[in-house]
Amino acid sequence: MKNSISIVIKTGSFPAVSETFIVSNIVCAIKRGFQVNIIAPNKIQECATSQPQLLTQYQLLEKTKYFKSPVKSYKRILFAVYCLLNPLVFFYFLKYSWNYRIVHLKTLYRIYYYLPYRKADICHVHFANNAGELPALKKIGYIKSKLLITFHGHDAFYANAKQQRKLKHNYNLLFKYADRITVNSIYLKKLVLNLGCPEFKLRVVPVGVDVNLFSPEFLPKILDISQPIQLLSVGRLVEIKGHEFGIRAVRVLIERGFSVKYTIIGEGALMQKLKALTVEIGVEDHVNFFGGGSQMDIRKAYTKSHFFLMTSVMDASGREESQGVVTAEAQAMGLPIVGFKSGGVPFTISDETGILVKQKDFEALANAISSLISLPKTYETMSVSARKWILDNFNLDTMVAHYYEDLISK
Repeated sequence: MKNSISIVIKTGSFPAVSETFIVSNIVCAIKRGFQVNIIAPNKIQECATSQPQLLTQYQLLEKTKYFKSPVKSYKRILFAVYCLLNPLVFFYFLKYSWNYRIVHLKTLYRIYYYLPYRKADICHVHFANNAGELPALKKIGYIKSKLLITFHGHDAFYANAKQQRKLKHNYNLLFKYADRITVNSIYLKKLVLNLGCPEFKLRVVPVGVDVNLFSPEFLPKILDISQPIQLLSVGRLVEIKGHEFGIRAVRVLIERGFSVKYTIIGEGALMQKLKALTVEIGVEDHVNFFGGGSQMDIRKAYTKSHFFLMTSVMDASGREESQGVVTAEAQAMGLPIVGFKSGGVPFTISDETGILVKQKDFEALANAISSLISLPKTYETMSVSARKWILDNFNLDTMVAHYYEDLISK
C-alpha cells in the first residue's frame, strides 16, 4: 500500500551491526507504504550487518545517501563553487553564516546534501548526537520537515554535573526546534528531562519488535528437566551487559544439582576475561561463547532456549541499560525473563512474564531460575504471557504508527 508520507532517516553510520532496531524500524515503515530515504555520514560494509537479507530485500543501501566531502584541497574548492551555483544553497549558506557567525565548507556541503530531503514530511534522527546541523537549518527555514529526534541511551547519559551542563548546551537548539522527541523508557525520559527537554515535546515510545519475525513455533515452551536447561543472553561483551553475573549464577545452579547450558551471543573487549572466569570457577563446559550472530542466529537461539538472562548492570561510569530490546525479542518468542532491575529493563517486562532481582546478585538470579524450574506450570503460563505482553505493548508496527502517523496528524 502506497503512502504519501515521506520520511528521511538520519543516523551516524549505516548499516550498524549493533543497531538492528534501526533497520527493523525502516523496514516496517516501508511495509506501511511510507516513502523512506536514509542519510548517514559514515558507511559500514554490508558484511558487518546482522541483517543482510533485509538490506537486500528492501534495497536499503540503494535508498541511502552518504555524506562524502572531497579530501584534496582543490577538489574541496571546486565542489564548493559547484554547490554555490545553486541559488537556494547559496542563499541559505549566506543566511546560516550570518546567523551563526561562522563560514565553513562543511556546512555548505551539508546544505547541498540535504537539498533533495529538505521538504520531506518527517526527518527522523536516531541518536540525538547525530542531529548535527539539522536544528540550526530548521531555525533558518531551510529544513521544512517535522523534526523527530529519538534518544536511545548513551546520547543522554552524563556521569557528573559538568557533563550534564555540556549536553544541555549541545542540545539547547535541538530541544527548541525539534517537533517531537521520543525515548524508549521512563528511565530514559527522566535523563532527557534533566537535560532541559520540554516535557510537552517528549513521548515514551519503546523500541518495538517484529512480532512476525520473532514468533515461536509453538507455545507454551516446555521444561524437560531430563535435559539440560538452556539459558541465553544476547549483548556485547562489555561491562554494562553484566555477563559475569550470568556466568556466576550458572555456577550456583550447578552446585545445586541442576543441569544447565548457558549461551552468550555477542562480541566485545571482555571475551577473554569472561572465558577465563568460566575456567576459574569451573563452568567452562557449561558456558558457550557463540560470538557475533545474525538476526536469524539469534532467533534460532531463542527457539532452543528456556530462559533469557537479562544481566545488564550499572557500569563504572554510572550508565545503565535504557531499554534492552532483546528482552522484548525474547518474550515475543515465549521466553520468560530472569534478570536485574537495571535502568529501563523493568519497563520491558511484567510480573507475569519474568522475574527481576537486585543488580549483581547472582545468587538471587539463580534462585529465580530454580524457582521457575521447580514450577513447570507457572513457567508455561509465563511463556504464554510473555508473547501476549509483547503483542500488546511492543509491536513494532504499532510503534511505527506512534512515531510517524501521530506526528503528521499533529
